[in-house]
Formats: sequence, structure tokens, C-alpha cells
Amino acid sequence: MRLVVENARKRLGDTMALDGTSLSVGDGILGILGRNGAGKSTLLRALSGVYGLDEGTITLDGEAIYLQHPAAGAYFLPDDPYYPSGVDLRGLGEFLSCFHDFDRESFGRYASLLGLPNKKVKDYSKGMRRQAFLAAALSVRSRFLLLDEAFDGLDPLTLRLIGQELSSRFNETKPGILVISSHNVHALFKIANTILLMDKGRTRKLSDVGSLLAGVRQVDLLLQGSVRKEDIERLGAKPLSFRSAGNRVTFLTREISSLERIERALHPLSFSVQTPDAEELLGLLAEEGR
Repeated sequence: MRLVVENARKRLGDTMALDGTSLSVGDGILGILGRNGAGKSTLLRALSGVYGLDEGTITLDGEAIYLQHPAAGAYFLPDDPYYPSGVDLRGLGEFLSCFHDFDRESFGRYASLLGLPNKKVKDYSKGMRRQAFLAAALSVRSRFLLLDEAFDGLDPLTLRLIGQELSSRFNETKPGILVISSHNVHALFKIANTILLMDKGRTRKLSDVGSLLAGVRQVDLLLQGSVRKEDIERLGAKPLSFRSAGNRVTFLTREISSLERIERALHPLSFSVQTPDAEELLGLLAEEGR
């Protein structure tokens, strides 16, 4: 299979949600990273035929996708999926069976794997609802699967199980394309064959991301006064990114040896060093492309 997007443009109100987006991918998993408002959901809605483009084209194996004309057999899981009021887990499967080529046996297996009880979907926690809809999406016999913010609210164990299922179903040895958007940088790196970064409605292919992020740490400081990026640089940290809000400072660096010197010089009220969170990593990746 081959998915091709050429110069896609879509305006939503005053925002150019897609601004010349182009991509071309074959069988496997396409991961789309980006912060809120970057255009990820708009792109997936356009790929699914929910949105029409103002300009540009989308084709799957040469067949055009446009408003209300999805690819044959496609399945789109939005970040806010609809389900009938009062339906339980079993009823959710029956509902989807009315519209899709749905494998009820697989749905039961995934539900059991994830430990989902058969009760009303509205009574699930946010994380359990996300698990239920992911189990349903995996149970649709689709070779063009679109998952929007699919990893949101998942605990690490569930994330690993879902990642394994997706990787076994969509890979370069089987015909089919999975497009998945997420804030979860680390999860997408583990399963995606191709990763695109979206920023202000445009996409950029990421390559050699592992080298870029190797050894990077996030430093968070609460100070008595303000500090500039230049001050941190003079203390030897070489910030890869720098953000300040009042007397709070966050920066990414590989120069771990400089942190003790920074602590002695600045006397912070609080000082923490950790693995970068998704928002900081996405900011770093976006800055690298400018």
C-alpha cells in the first residue's frame, strides 16, 4: 500500500491547520508527533475523509480520499469517539459490527488481555475508555487504520501491550498502513517505521532521533530571582532548549557535569534532573528543524 499527501492545506477559522503538508509512506506504521494545535488531528481527519482539503490531494494506492469519501475498509479512531449512551463493552462491539468488518472474538481477547470488565462504557475511567476503544479499533479488520492520540491516558503496561499488538499487525512484511498520532515520543519511537513531526500545520520527517536525544536530561529550577539562557551557558550547561516563566526555569542539556556548578552558583529553591517529558522533547525537535 502507498499513502500520498501532496501540498495539503486546510483552514479552520483563523488557523491554517494544514499548511502545505506532504508525505509519502508505504506499509507499516507512520507516527505523527506534535504539540497541541500542531495539526495532527486535522491531518488524521483529512486522511479519514471527515474533513475535505482547501487545496492539495490525498491518495491511497492511487485512489483519492476526500470529504465523505474514505478509503475502502478504513477505520478512524478519533480522540473523542462516539458511543451510544448506556452501552456496555459487549454492546460496543455489537454497535461497531453494524458498520465495520468487526472480529468479535478478537475484541473479547483484547478486552481480556487488558482486564476490561463488561460494564457501561460511561462508567469507565478515562484510561479504561481509551483501552476499550483501542481494543475495538484493533478488532476491526482494516488495512488502513487511523488512531488519534491513541496513547493518551494509558499506563506503561497497557502501552507496552498495545504497542506489541500494533507492531505485530502493521509492519513492512504485511500490506497495511497504521497512522497514529501521539504526544508520547518514546512510545512512537518504539513502534513506528517512519516518524513525522508536525509543527504549525507542516510536517518534517525525523531521522536519527535516537542520537539527538541520547544523554539529554531535563533540568527544572525554582529560583529566588530570574536567570537568562546566557547565565546557564556561562556555567557550562550548553542548553539545547531553554524556557523560563517568572522564577521557574526549564532547560535540556547533555552537560550533566555542569549541574553541580549551577546549583552552587544559583542557590535554587528547588532543583530537579529527570528524563525529558514529552512537551520538552517535542519543543526540542521543533527547534532542531528551524
